[in-house]
Amino acid sequence: MYNRLNEICSTGVTGLDYYKQCYEVTREAYYQLRLSIEKYKFSTEREEIEIFKTIIPKIHSETLYYIELMHIELQRPEFEERKIQLGFFKQQSNYYDQLLQRNIMLKLYHKIQREEEDSVLFSRKTVLPSFLPVEPIQEMEKNIPQASIELSKVIAYKSILKYVSEQIAKLKNKNGDQNTKNPVFVEWTTNKVALIELAYALHSAKCINNGKAEVKKIITALEQLFHVDLGPFYRTFQNIRIRQSSRTAFLDELKEKLIQRMDETDLSN
Repeated sequence: MYNRLNEICSTGVTGLDYYKQCYEVTREAYYQLRLSIEKYKFSTEREEIEIFKTIIPKIHSETLYYIELMHIELQRPEFEERKIQLGFFKQQSNYYDQLLQRNIMLKLYHKIQREEEDSVLFSRKTVLPSFLPVEPIQEMEKNIPQASIELSKVIAYKSILKYVSEQIAKLKNKNGDQNTKNPVFVEWTTNKVALIELAYALHSAKCINNGKAEVKKIITALEQLFHVDLGPFYRTFQNIRIRQSSRTAFLDELKEKLIQRMDETDLSN
């Protein structure tokens, strides 16, 4: 699934089309996962808890994340005026923060890595804990504990809030080339995943502002420099982290190409 998401990001597609394609990939992955556990007999309670506390929320939250991104994109004002866009994203921030607060107890339980209630929360039991915000009309997913579903929402909403925060930061720092005399136009022409990998490398090595620059500011600067929209870069970085091949593919390529150039220069001299 994550390799496919990286491939979509590499195509350069953005906005609603990007979120829709990612949603279709994650939805299929979640559907296949649900089918595989529908009649599966867990060998131990620990195995059951691991599936419903870790595996299901990890995949399900991805699906929910891209659903919400599609909703945000569809509601986003067509006006490009910065003030209007800022107002919209601030409203979205308040909205998702309220949704997250509905699951504040589960959020805290997950954040501090508690385990004492795992057998109740993340196993196929019929009695639900009273602090889960289950509505009477809410249709529960078959064979999936409600806490697992709610934890998926917590993870997704946290990611959405991070995305919204990044959009607000971009809009606040969006000066374009207005303050630059005789700007030079340069454009990023390889895939976006590579630029995000580079941005995180610069941040990790503390190369910008003596290491005090936040990664989202570095991303924003690179977006403005290379006239590219990197989208939900934090999510892309998570996919980079779990690559099956090299996790630093672009940096490895840069090193290889630079060494090759140096060798060729030595030979020509």
